[in-house]
Amino acid sequence: MHTVPASSYFNVDRAVERAHVRGADLPRIVWPAESGSTNDELAAALQADPSAWPDYSVWGTDHQISGHARLDRVWTVPARKALTVSVPVRIPADLPMTALGWLPLITGAAVAGAIGAAGVDAGVKWPNDVLVAGKKICGILIRMEQVADERVAIIGIGINVSLEAAELPVPTATSLALAGGNTDREQLLADVLGGLRSGLGELFGHATELSERRLGVSDLAVGRRVRDTMLTLGRGVRVELPGGRSLTGRATGLGAGGDLVVETPEGTGEVSAGDVIHVRADAKGGLL
Repeated sequence: MHTVPASSYFNVDRAVERAHVRGADLPRIVWPAESGSTNDELAAALQADPSAWPDYSVWGTDHQISGHARLDRVWTVPARKALTVSVPVRIPADLPMTALGWLPLITGAAVAGAIGAAGVDAGVKWPNDVLVAGKKICGILIRMEQVADERVAIIGIGINVSLEAAELPVPTATSLALAGGNTDREQLLADVLGGLRSGLGELFGHATELSERRLGVSDLAVGRRVRDTMLTLGRGVRVELPGGRSLTGRATGLGAGGDLVVETPEGTGEVSAGDVIHVRADAKGGLL
């Protein structure tokens, strides 16, 4: 089922065609010209009729008027200037809870790959931002829903596509247009979905081995791809933790659940949640 209002500037039929060519067939796409949070809208639609929303369906919009970001922040962009979508993916029953921490990382790697295909080098800042030349071009927000007897990940993705400098929400953001990339939103969606299907398909395909701990996500090719796209690894970082605490050190790896491994003068620890700030070394080797 493909529905789109006449007022929408996003070409749904073209997106379906591009996704098919990319090997990422779209089972359903709904694209109103204006929408509240795409994650909220998709969650409500899933609860109302789960069978109507197969995995890798898309709820997207040309203008999200009440989007969410991490830590209850609000996320908005001008109309028709971004790729704003939410995608449902059912989680295998035998996939361990620890593997869920890899979902935003795998999504970030898929987005970075799609941006690369659009002609712009991109990488992932742990845990859920995609950067171009040190500036944010994409945010990812994953919401877990219990739908009947299934766990469903609702994967929300917002990519700045054609924003001009004056339209950026903060000076530390950028867009595909400003970076000199291809601003074809239909192709961008197809490439994101292709990377997402590939990465999550591999993760879910090894659910039993991961559950029985015969494998870790880091042992999979998708785990290696995530590490290759991760800009945070090897960097000095300051992690703003819940409760107002912070941790400063060097990010050296990813833990079993996708946690960030940080080496500090006091020892090595793993961070499961927090805002990461990339910092630089001073002349004496300390971190600024």
